[in-house]
Amino acid sequence: MRATPPVEVFKSAIAGLGLRATQPIKKGTRIMRMSGTRASDARVEALLNARKLRRDNPLQVGPSTYIILDTVPVAANHSCTPNAAIVRTNTLVALKSIKKGDEITFDYSLVVGRENEGWYMRCRCGADSCRTKIGAWTTIPKARLAEYKRARALPDFVLAEL
Repeated sequence: MRATPPVEVFKSAIAGLGLRATQPIKKGTRIMRMSGTRASDARVEALLNARKLRRDNPLQVGPSTYIILDTVPVAANHSCTPNAAIVRTNTLVALKSIKKGDEITFDYSLVVGRENEGWYMRCRCGADSCRTKIGAWTTIPKARLAEYKRARALPDFVLAEL
C-alpha cells in the first residue's frame, strides 16, 4: 500500500491551482510520484491539436515520451526558485525543507528536453530571480543549471542530454 502524498490541491496565487504541503517535508524527501498515463509525442500532439490537453500538462520523461498527468500532480506550479524537483523519471522530491502550508513548486524547464526547444510559456512565479519565460532546460542560466546538477535535481533524460 502506498502512502498518501503530503499535499493538497488549493487555489494558488501563482496560477490557477497549486499543490500545498499538508505537513512539514524535509529536504531530500520523496513527496510524490507524478502519476498519469504514458504517451508518445505523437499522441500528445494529437491531444494538443484537438484541444483535449493543455501545453503545460504533459510531463516529459524521456525523448519523445511523456506522462499526461493525473489531477493532483498536474496542479503543481512552476517557480524559477523551486522548493522541489523531478528526479529519475517522475519522482517529485524536496530540494529544501518545506513548511506545512507552503506551495510546492518545481522548475518546469527541467522537464522540457532539447526536442522542444521552441516551446515556451510566460512565467508568473513572482520570484526575485524570475526568468519571465519558461522554455526547455537549455534556456536555464548556466549557473542555475549547475546548482540543479550539484543538488541532483535533474531528471534522467536531461542528464543524458547534458
